[in-house]
Amino acid sequence: MSRCFISYSRRNTNFAERLARDLNDAGVEVWIDFRQIHAGERWKDEIRRGVERSEVIVIVLSPDSVVSEWVQFEINYGREKNKVLLPIMVVDCYAELRANESLAWLLDVHFIKFEGRYEQGFPGCSRRCRASARSVCSTPSTAARSPTRSRASKRFSRPMPRSSSAARG
Repeated sequence: MSRCFISYSRRNTNFAERLARDLNDAGVEVWIDFRQIHAGERWKDEIRRGVERSEVIVIVLSPDSVVSEWVQFEINYGREKNKVLLPIMVVDCYAELRANESLAWLLDVHFIKFEGRYEQGFPGCSRRCRASARSVCSTPSTAARSPTRSRASKRFSRPMPRSSSAARG
Protein backbone atom coordinates (compact mmCIF):
# COMPACT_ATOMS: atom_id res chain seq x y z
CA MET A 1 0.00 0.00 0.00
CA SER A 2 1.30 3.47 -0.86
CA ARG A 3 1.88 5.94 1.94
CA CYS A 4 1.32 9.66 1.58
CA PHE A 5 1.72 12.66 3.86
CA ILE A 6 -0.70 15.55 3.41
CA SER A 7 0.86 18.99 3.89
CA TYR A 8 -1.73 21.75 4.20
CA SER A 9 -2.59 25.02 5.92
CA ARG A 10 -5.01 24.87 8.85
CA ARG A 11 -7.27 27.16 6.83
CA ASN A 12 -7.66 24.31 4.33
CA THR A 13 -8.55 21.68 6.95
CA ASN A 14 -11.93 20.76 5.43
CA PHE A 15 -10.34 20.11 2.04
CA ALA A 16 -7.42 18.18 3.58
CA GLU A 17 -9.74 16.01 5.65
CA ARG A 18 -11.89 15.15 2.61
CA LEU A 19 -8.77 14.36 0.58
CA ALA A 20 -7.36 12.15 3.36
CA ARG A 21 -10.63 10.23 3.68
CA ASP A 22 -10.99 9.74 -0.09
CA LEU A 23 -7.34 8.68 -0.56
CA ASN A 24 -7.71 6.22 2.30
CA ASP A 25 -10.85 4.80 0.66
CA ALA A 26 -8.85 4.47 -2.58
CA GLY A 27 -6.26 2.28 -0.88
CA VAL A 28 -3.64 4.86 0.05
CA GLU A 29 -2.30 4.92 3.60
CA VAL A 30 -2.56 8.57 4.65
CA TRP A 31 -0.64 10.50 7.29
CA ILE A 32 -2.38 13.71 8.32
CA ASP A 33 -1.56 15.55 11.52
CA PHE A 34 -4.97 15.81 13.15
CA ARG A 35 -5.48 12.05 12.95
CA GLN A 36 -1.95 10.88 13.64
CA ILE A 37 -0.73 13.20 16.42
CA HIS A 38 -2.24 12.63 19.84
CA ALA A 39 -2.22 14.52 23.12
CA GLY A 40 1.11 14.33 24.90
CA GLU A 41 3.14 13.54 21.79
CA ARG A 42 5.94 15.78 20.54
CA TRP A 43 4.18 17.07 17.43
CA LYS A 44 7.31 18.31 15.63
CA ASP A 45 8.92 14.88 15.96
CA GLU A 46 5.71 13.21 14.76
CA ILE A 47 5.60 15.43 11.66
CA ARG A 48 9.18 14.50 10.83
CA ARG A 49 8.40 10.80 11.30
CA GLY A 50 5.28 11.14 9.15
CA VAL A 51 7.34 12.62 6.30
CA GLU A 52 10.08 10.01 6.70
CA ARG A 53 7.62 7.09 6.58
CA SER A 54 5.76 8.42 3.55
CA GLU A 55 6.58 7.88 -0.10
CA VAL A 56 4.61 10.87 -1.40
CA ILE A 57 4.12 14.36 0.05
CA VAL A 58 0.82 15.75 -1.22
CA ILE A 59 1.13 19.55 -1.05
CA VAL A 60 -2.24 21.28 -0.72
CA LEU A 61 -1.47 24.64 -2.31
CA SER A 62 -3.35 27.80 -1.44
CA PRO A 63 -2.26 31.35 -0.56
CA ASP A 64 -2.41 30.31 3.11
CA SER A 65 -0.25 27.22 2.65
CA VAL A 66 2.42 29.07 0.66
CA VAL A 67 3.03 31.43 3.59
CA SER A 68 2.72 28.73 6.27
CA GLU A 69 6.02 28.13 8.04
CA TRP A 70 5.12 24.48 8.68
CA VAL A 71 3.98 23.74 5.14
CA GLN A 72 7.29 25.16 3.91
CA PHE A 73 9.14 22.98 6.44
CA GLU A 74 7.23 19.84 5.36
CA ILE A 75 7.89 20.50 1.68
CA ASN A 76 11.58 21.20 2.19
CA TYR A 77 12.02 18.27 4.59
CA GLY A 78 10.31 15.96 2.10
CA ARG A 79 12.54 17.28 -0.66
CA GLU A 80 15.62 16.75 1.53
CA LYS A 81 14.48 13.15 2.20
CA ASN A 82 13.99 12.52 -1.56
CA LYS A 83 10.24 12.06 -1.30
CA VAL A 84 7.94 12.29 -4.30
CA LEU A 85 6.35 15.75 -4.15
CA LEU A 86 2.83 16.07 -5.55
CA PRO A 87 1.52 19.65 -5.59
CA ILE A 88 -2.22 20.09 -5.89
CA MET A 89 -3.66 23.55 -6.50
CA VAL A 90 -6.72 24.06 -4.31
CA VAL A 91 -6.85 27.87 -4.47
CA ASP A 92 -4.93 29.89 -7.06
CA CYS A 93 -1.63 30.93 -5.48
CA TYR A 94 0.68 31.48 -8.46
CA ALA A 95 1.48 35.05 -7.36
CA GLU A 96 2.28 33.88 -3.83
CA LEU A 97 4.56 31.13 -5.17
CA ARG A 98 6.41 33.60 -7.40
CA ALA A 99 6.94 35.87 -4.38
CA ASN A 100 8.15 33.04 -2.11
CA GLU A 101 11.85 32.47 -2.71
CA SER A 102 11.99 29.07 -1.00
CA LEU A 103 9.00 27.62 -2.91
CA ALA A 104 9.18 29.37 -6.31
CA TRP A 105 10.72 26.20 -7.82
CA LEU A 106 7.26 24.58 -7.49
CA LEU A 107 6.14 26.71 -10.45
CA ASP A 108 8.21 24.36 -12.65
CA VAL A 109 6.33 21.28 -11.40
CA HIS A 110 3.09 20.12 -13.01
CA PHE A 111 0.20 20.67 -10.58
CA ILE A 112 -2.99 18.71 -10.26
CA LYS A 113 -5.73 21.33 -10.31
CA PHE A 114 -8.51 21.02 -7.77
CA GLU A 115 -9.68 24.64 -7.98
CA GLY A 116 -13.46 24.32 -7.82
CA ARG A 117 -13.32 20.86 -9.39
CA TYR A 118 -12.55 18.23 -6.78
CA GLU A 119 -14.15 15.38 -8.74
CA GLN A 120 -11.92 16.08 -11.76
CA GLY A 121 -8.72 16.49 -9.72
CA PHE A 122 -9.07 13.58 -7.32
CA PRO A 123 -8.57 10.67 -9.78
CA GLY A 124 -5.18 12.03 -10.88
CA CYS A 125 -4.08 12.58 -7.30
CA SER A 126 -5.22 9.13 -6.23
CA ARG A 127 -3.57 7.46 -9.23
CA ARG A 128 -0.29 9.28 -8.56
CA CYS A 129 -0.29 8.41 -4.87
CA ARG A 130 -0.85 4.73 -5.64
CA ALA A 131 1.97 4.76 -8.23
CA SER A 132 4.44 6.36 -5.86
CA ALA A 133 7.51 4.47 -7.08
CA ARG A 134 7.96 6.93 -9.96
CA SER A 135 9.24 10.46 -9.42
CA VAL A 136 6.83 13.36 -9.94
CA CYS A 137 9.39 16.12 -10.10
CA SER A 138 13.12 16.20 -10.55
CA THR A 139 14.45 18.66 -8.08
CA PRO A 140 18.17 18.78 -7.33
CA SER A 141 17.67 16.48 -4.35
CA THR A 142 15.33 14.00 -6.10
CA ALA A 143 17.07 13.79 -9.47
CA ALA A 144 19.72 11.41 -8.17
CA ARG A 145 17.24 9.05 -6.52
CA SER A 146 18.14 5.42 -7.03
CA PRO A 147 15.37 3.42 -8.69
CA THR A 148 16.35 0.44 -6.53
CA ARG A 149 15.71 2.27 -3.26
CA SER A 150 13.99 -0.04 -0.80
CA ARG A 151 10.25 0.50 -0.38
CA ALA A 152 10.16 -1.70 2.73
CA SER A 153 10.27 1.18 5.19
CA LYS A 154 8.32 1.03 8.45
CA ARG A 155 4.57 1.33 8.23
CA PHE A 156 2.85 4.17 10.01
CA SER A 157 2.58 3.63 13.72
CA ARG A 158 -1.23 4.00 13.71
CA PRO A 159 -3.91 3.36 11.11
CA MET A 160 -5.97 6.37 10.10
CA PRO A 161 -9.33 6.39 11.92
CA ARG A 162 -12.42 6.24 9.72
CA SER A 163 -14.25 8.90 11.71
CA SER A 164 -14.10 12.50 10.52
CA SER A 165 -14.85 13.76 14.01
CA ALA A 166 -11.24 13.54 15.22
CA ALA A 167 -10.25 16.37 17.52
CA ARG A 168 -8.07 19.11 16.13
CA GLY A 169 -4.86 19.86 18.06
